[in-house]
Amino acid sequence: MPSHDLPAMSVAPDGGWGWVVTFSSFMISVLVDGICLSVGVFLNDLIIEFGGTNSETSWVMSVLNGSYLVVGPVVSSCANKFGCRATTIAGAVFCAIAIFCSGYSNSLAVLIVSFGIFGGIGLGFMYLPAIVMVGYYFDKRRALATGIAVCGSGIGNFVFAPIAELLLKEYGWRGSMMITSALMLNGIIFGSFYRPLKPPKNKDLPSIPYQATDNEVKEPIIRPDDKHKQLNLRMKFKRIHDIEQENYHARRHRSLDITGTGRTFLPGVLNVSNNKEQSNIARMAASHDILPTHLNSKTPVRPTVSPFYRKDVLYSGSLLRLSEKMESPNMDEFISSMVVIPSDEDDNKKSCMEKIGKAFKKYKDLKPTFFLYSFACFLLMLGFFIPYTYLPSVGLRLNFSRNQSALLLSIIGISNTVFRIIIGWVSDQKWSNCFIINYTSLLVSGIATAFVPVFTNYPLLVSYCVVYGICIAAFISLRSIIMVELLGVENLTLAFGLIIMAQGISSFFGSPIAGWLSDMTGNFDAAFYMGGAALAVSGIICVPLERVSKWERKREALKSKTIVEVKELQPMINNSLNMQ
Repeated sequence: MPSHDLPAMSVAPDGGWGWVVTFSSFMISVLVDGICLSVGVFLNDLIIEFGGTNSETSWVMSVLNGSYLVVGPVVSSCANKFGCRATTIAGAVFCAIAIFCSGYSNSLAVLIVSFGIFGGIGLGFMYLPAIVMVGYYFDKRRALATGIAVCGSGIGNFVFAPIAELLLKEYGWRGSMMITSALMLNGIIFGSFYRPLKPPKNKDLPSIPYQATDNEVKEPIIRPDDKHKQLNLRMKFKRIHDIEQENYHARRHRSLDITGTGRTFLPGVLNVSNNKEQSNIARMAASHDILPTHLNSKTPVRPTVSPFYRKDVLYSGSLLRLSEKMESPNMDEFISSMVVIPSDEDDNKKSCMEKIGKAFKKYKDLKPTFFLYSFACFLLMLGFFIPYTYLPSVGLRLNFSRNQSALLLSIIGISNTVFRIIIGWVSDQKWSNCFIINYTSLLVSGIATAFVPVFTNYPLLVSYCVVYGICIAAFISLRSIIMVELLGVENLTLAFGLIIMAQGISSFFGSPIAGWLSDMTGNFDAAFYMGGAALAVSGIICVPLERVSKWERKREALKSKTIVEVKELQPMINNSLNMQ
């Protein structure tokens, strides 16, 4: 591959336009989660309109929440191919059209398809790029920027619930749908701010490691020119791929030093070679007027690295917690270690489904702890949306006003927002244990949810909403951090996509099952018992995660040690066999 075709690593500005991107992600989170977490306000009006049961009507909410999560792998592939800006804008337009058409639904089934499926898909195309772009623009200040962006979820929940109630009162649910669709068009404006990073000047490029083949250095071609002779050194570099994590830092990447200064022919390519032959070429090159072909103004500019080539782009915690960061002598080398260029020459030509299929082939290589954590997340989402769906109805049955009932969801949102900031700071501290915080919050949220049927006055329900908002904030904030602790940052993108998909699948069924239980019993007690049990069991499953993960690492270390010992003994065994 010509040198100018190799992707150039864009340097995260850690500020500047990055704060505009952060604000955009914040506002998109307001829109996406504001709708998804406040849709329970519509439940009673939809039951009256279509005459359905709690179980049947709750499919509208559950399909919306499930759809926007389950399309994650498709969205990541599309964003990788078309860019986060185009993906977000397309999602906003699609979602706005779907919600607007939902206002004309003449049956519950049509509403489930238009609002639930199509609206959820549109929200999904907005949700993932909002997460990715913050990680793309920030390295050193990522924890702060991500904390600001994700606060949009709680703010959206806090703002949209009373707005939805006001719109229902003034315009009915059909008019509310149409006005909400207009609000979603703001996603076009915020998505337009997701401009891709431009490659910096060559001298400022961080090193991106490439491994050269043994035959990478070709014979120098000296071609005469009318004025003088120029030396054109043409080389081919092969991308690094399929490197086992335990051997990654032990590997050395070779590249051609044509300057004799330790800098490689390609800016942004890490040079750690002391090859004598290459040094001779460097001395020869130093006596010529060198004009590398990729620096020629007539040569096409190399494309930038996609955000999804960064292994840590979905990591929401402080980079100081990553072992790769602690082992790297400087930030540039750390960034280089986080970039993985696809090995396939025609990777960009592959369809979305082909890329998704390739990702699923790696599924079997993940550790057992991943499947344990995935099952915990699956159970969690069975109960996660039950309070959002049925708390307003519980308030109405307890003779609270519609505004008071809607305000319960707002209280969850504001407590969620405040505690996300706190948990972000706590998780960055050396003394914090994310595993303990995670399973404790799940257990507390499960127990509190199971006690909702006995909370028959408004202050008790408000207290529950505060506790629930705090607990779910801990789980969501620590999700990517726990994945890295269990699987390593190199598997974060794959694991995140699969877990989000698992959560989306369970989201389809949680609220309808709870609604069926409420239809059978005539009240919402069984629904909250079911939701609380799902949350608590999820927390119990997460209790042994840390110990199982340590056991896995010890087993892998022992296996690696055995392999090394066998390799060391192999020459002795061969010599003995030859002597015989």
